[in-house]
Amino acid sequence: MNDESAIDFAKLIRNWTDDLTIYTNGAPQFDTAPLKELGVAVMTKPIASIAHRDGQIEHLVFEDGSTSNLDALYHRAKYEQHCKIPEQLGVKMTDAGYIEVNNFQQTSVPGIYAVGDATTFFRAVSIASASGSKAGAMVNHEIIDEVWAD
Repeated sequence: MNDESAIDFAKLIRNWTDDLTIYTNGAPQFDTAPLKELGVAVMTKPIASIAHRDGQIEHLVFEDGSTSNLDALYHRAKYEQHCKIPEQLGVKMTDAGYIEVNNFQQTSVPGIYAVGDATTFFRAVSIASASGSKAGAMVNHEIIDEVWAD
């Protein structure tokens, strides 16, 4: 990862290990001083490949031919909404690529609700279920209001 999110990610992983290196795969696109203050090394060499044996990671291979041994490799993949239907319907998206919703899971388009990991970086069934329950209650409320409005 090669942006400011590396700092927060390093803080999270640093709780699990004292031996942590951030690989930026080129010149850092952020201030690395906070990482150094955390005791986190920063490696800027461009990565050529990840070497493994039978699927078990062994080391990184850099473009200059040097290597770095690893026991584990953590990666926070950038979120991408693969389904284009929300955008086609005209709902607003956040800068991070999630569907923008209010506290009741309503999108910017009336009558359209969104839940789960399409709306947040949290990846948990419990959170998805809770947001789905909230959206369901609000849809039910809208239907009742419509029925009684006639």
